Amino acid sequence: MDSLSKFFAKSVTVLGSIGGAAFMWIGQNPQASGVWEGLGVIGLGSAVVGGIGWFKEHRRLKRDYAKRREQRLISVAKENHGRITDVELVAETRYPLEECREFLKQMAESGSAEMHIGDGGTIVYLFPGFLTDEEKRNAKPALDWSSSPTESTSSDEKPPALPSRSLEIE
Repeated sequence: MDSLSKFFAKSVTVLGSIGGAAFMWIGQNPQASGVWEGLGVIGLGSAVVGGIGWFKEHRRLKRDYAKRREQRLISVAKENHGRITDVELVAETRYPLEECREFLKQMAESGSAEMHIGDGGTIVYLFPGFLTDEEKRNAKPALDWSSSPTESTSSDEKPPALPSRSLEIE
């Protein structure tokens, strides 16, 4: 279907261009017949409609590419058990390094990933949503992460803090 809509948009644009040329010829030749004038108006209209169709198709393709790219990048992170570096992402997807870095930065800023620094200074991105089956089975209820209102704590004790997902990246 994509190729059919591209073909239609291009065909209408070409026909419109021919009609536009006829319209220009009419402007230079005041003795042109009504048929040529009609063809010129139809052609000019076709050029506009075809151009709009071409533009919409191009925007849709860009949007679809962005969705497929994001899905591919996330699936590679999942295949690596939720831990990946920018270079590994480039190697497995063949996307440009800057595109992969931008994706990982966006995931970290949104809280979907965490940025960790390895012993050698390598930045590793951790996607906590991709847990092993064992980690999922051992997950605790949300109430276990904070003190319950019925528990009494001394003034010196602080309730355990929830893990933070926010991360500032420059």
